[in-house]
Amino acid sequence: MIRQWLPYFEAYIPSLHINRLFLSVALKQICILIPNKRLEKQSQILLFATDFEVLKTEVDHSFFNIRFGWPGVLLLLVMASKEIPADWPNHQLIGQTYQEITVRHKSPLEKLPSNIPEGNFMQYGLTLGLAGIGLTEVLWPGVLSGNHLLKESQECLTE
Repeated sequence: MIRQWLPYFEAYIPSLHINRLFLSVALKQICILIPNKRLEKQSQILLFATDFEVLKTEVDHSFFNIRFGWPGVLLLLVMASKEIPADWPNHQLIGQTYQEITVRHKSPLEKLPSNIPEGNFMQYGLTLGLAGIGLTEVLWPGVLSGNHLLKESQECLTE
């Protein structure tokens, strides 16, 4: 099925930069299971075509949920930093973007219940609500705290 869809994967470049990064990570994960040079090349092309400055403007900083908000973007950036090799194009921008978004939201995370913008209704679902943020932090300790990528890069350097 992957080989049959390969021409479609190669021809498709999403218009949103966040989706380019997401598809790049997904294709890289597929390549781990089913090695294919063409899929790997397309994953690299998508990463190269991702403008991280534009990606930062695509993040909805007012949404505190995994599906549409900035915590989901951080989760994607962490996945990308793990899955995508360091020698691929734009890899260093993954960590920089992660750090910039984390710094912007460090204070709001510390006072999360009191910093919810007025007019937003509370959602408690795992993908659309505050519970999803908590679950993400439990499953991936440090992913939203701003130290996740720093800890991993220090561990890699010491190994």
